[in-house]
Amino acid sequence: MAIHSKKMMNIFDKEIDNRSELRKMNDYIPAQEFLDTLLQISDDNEELDRNLIKHLFFDFFTAGTDTTTSTLEWAMAELLHNPKALQEVRRELQQIIGEGNVVEESNVTRLPYLQDCIVQFLSYSLEKLK
Repeated sequence: MAIHSKKMMNIFDKEIDNRSELRKMNDYIPAQEFLDTLLQISDDNEELDRNLIKHLFFDFFTAGTDTTTSTLEWAMAELLHNPKALQEVRRELQQIIGEGNVVEESNVTRLPYLQDCIVQFLSYSLEKLK
């Protein structure tokens, strides 16, 4: 994880450097997006420094990953509680994708039962939250 974190911080550094250089140009038109906004605020506020901006981006990226992982784990647990649904999902995956092949995003439209399970899971999850 430490190696990946360092790589991500390097990517953020490069993006901040690129944007900072662009912002120095006379004909630069600020984009109405997150990085430009943070850099604009940091120009006027010493507390919002480059390091804080990088860590803020890191938090956003990792939070999105963690949420997706947790949702998938929860969905898999629900499938384990419903053996018939699990068997049908496995049958569809084996028939459409094949044993040992990776499911790509482009395959999802060809997996209607899996899509239905996901919709049902999300609906069920939202009901539990009410």
